[in-house]
This record gives sequence, structure tokens and C-alpha cells, in this order.
Amino acid sequence: MGAYIAVTNDNWFHKQKSNGLNCCVFWRKNQHFKALVEGNRFYFYVKGESSIREIVGYAHFERFETNTIQEAWEKHGKTLGSDTYEEFYKAVTSIYKDEGEMKLGCIVLSSPVWAKNGVLLSSAGIPYAKGTVAGKTIDDAEDKLLAKMINGDKL
Repeated sequence: MGAYIAVTNDNWFHKQKSNGLNCCVFWRKNQHFKALVEGNRFYFYVKGESSIREIVGYAHFERFETNTIQEAWEKHGKTLGSDTYEEFYKAVTSIYKDEGEMKLGCIVLSSPVWAKNGVLLSSAGIPYAKGTVAGKTIDDAEDKLLAKMINGDKL
């Protein structure tokens, strides 16, 4: 089964956490994503205040879609991590050059869980290469351990 750890934009994370919605959409330019099946955990890995990357939460994978920027907004709105279409468009084009009808990969997630304190992967014994751009899969044991740490359970 396993899970996926995704390099996550700090602004996207803070917006999603403050929205308090039961669904969020993680978007990226890559139009393929086959790392998970429905129900698997998708972890958010952000650079913390001290420039140390940490896991700040997770959600459950529902499905993957490919949409133009406009289609993504029309289907998902604020669950994309922006309050308006203009804000969303600016967020996308600050990272990727808009090539007309550019397609985004939209990873639709449900039931987000936000950590009270970030979790360092090193504290879970999970290696993560500094040069990783998008993310990496982890096995069942690593997934269960991370979920337990985020949920505040004692090890």
C-alpha cells in the first residue's frame, strides 16, 4: 500500500490549514501521478521556519486529474489553496510559465490532518535526498510510523 511524501509549497500549506476544508487539491505541472491508490496517505513536506524540511500533515488520496488552470479553478476553487482565480493563476504562473492552455496535474485529497508540530523525517528514520524535487514513496511501516507521529501517539 504505502504512501507518498510531497515537497509542498509553504504558502499552499498555510492556506489549506487555515481554510479548514475537508478536501484539498495539490497541484503541479506534472500530468502523471501513479504513486498511490485511493485511500493512501499523501504527506506534506515543507521547509519550516528554521529552513529545515518537516512533515506538517497528510491527507488521503482520492484521485488524479489533468485540467487547465481555468478548469482546475472551476472544479475545485478554494481547495486549490487560493481565495480567488487571480490569486491561483498568479501562484501557478509564479512557478510555471503559462503556455496558453497549460495543463496541471491535480491530486485530489480528502480528510487532511495537520500536525501540531512538524515531524522531521530523520526522527522517523526515513531517508530523503536533499535534491528531491517532487516527492518520494514510502513503505507501509514508514507510513504507519509517520501517521502515528503526526497524530501525537507515543512510539
